Amino acid sequence: MYASDLEHRQFVVQRLLDTAARSGRIPGEQRRWAARTLQVSERTIARWVAAGNPPPRRAGESYQLSEEEKVLYFELAGNVAGVRQRLLAEGHQVPSHTTLWRAFRRELTAGQRKYAYAGEQGLRSERLTLQVDVRHRNEVWEADHKELAVEVIPRSGSRPVRPWVTIFIDAATRAVMGWSINVRPTAADVIAAFHSALVIDPDRGPFGGVPSLVRWDGGLEFLSDAVTEVVQTVGAMAKPTPPYSPHLKGKVERLNRTMEQQFLPGLPGWANGPRAANGSLYGPSGRMSMESLVARFDEWVQTYNLDHPHESLDGLSPLQAWEADDVPLRRIEPAEIPCCCPAPQCE
Repeated sequence: MYASDLEHRQFVVQRLLDTAARSGRIPGEQRRWAARTLQVSERTIARWVAAGNPPPRRAGESYQLSEEEKVLYFELAGNVAGVRQRLLAEGHQVPSHTTLWRAFRRELTAGQRKYAYAGEQGLRSERLTLQVDVRHRNEVWEADHKELAVEVIPRSGSRPVRPWVTIFIDAATRAVMGWSINVRPTAADVIAAFHSALVIDPDRGPFGGVPSLVRWDGGLEFLSDAVTEVVQTVGAMAKPTPPYSPHLKGKVERLNRTMEQQFLPGLPGWANGPRAANGSLYGPSGRMSMESLVARFDEWVQTYNLDHPHESLDGLSPLQAWEADDVPLRRIEPAEIPCCCPAPQCE
């Protein structure tokens, strides 16, 4: 990813500035999160906050790793060539081996790289343990934020934006339990997606109920007090994964790749579509509204849950795997769930 690097840095620093403006200080937890997210020191974060903005990367640092590349790096035990080959086989545009190798050297610490390539057997064993442990529906849910590579017109304003989806998936059956789409992910979006995941709605199938455990990363939206309160209120347990351990929530990471391959291609405003010599996109012209994107995504989730076969489920769809599991569901009434829902599909 090239163009979004500076924008991402500015977004993170702006969040710190907003916090400082509201409360007069920036909590240490938030500073550490920003440093970890941007892979810089806390001193650098403090300097950027004081200046009001981060500087762009130097010319030699123009390539920024995507989350998918980081996931594959850990899955393939630090094999950069293997990462590149896998991405090429899936039709992605990737840089040279040297550029990719330098990006991993720059963006991952020495300890993270060593953990990836020195612990291959350990990773295999850990993945096997996770697969053995997660046997039943609602035993473990995985959650994540994903920026969608499509430009849409938001409800307020006319400038196209790339929206984010917050999504929950059942690790045993691969069913998409709940989701929320917004311009930027917030704690309220996490609560909205979690709320929709809990409620059993016959119109979208038999999916729902209270999970025993939810896995997500250390993003501030997931770790907020409001989200923690909702999870505890319904009697579930949340477990953040350690930094750069995407294999611990590999089901939702795989779903993210499936979205990129099956849902986004061909949509109006798809950012990764083929381009003409003048840089314009082939295919459908114009931009969708946020409402249109939400409607299309809802249709895609329905098809994915009801009809999409999975090799890891012996060819079953999430619906078939769900219905084959006779473990009783812990049901909860919608009125018993605290909710804060700003997302377009919840209005």
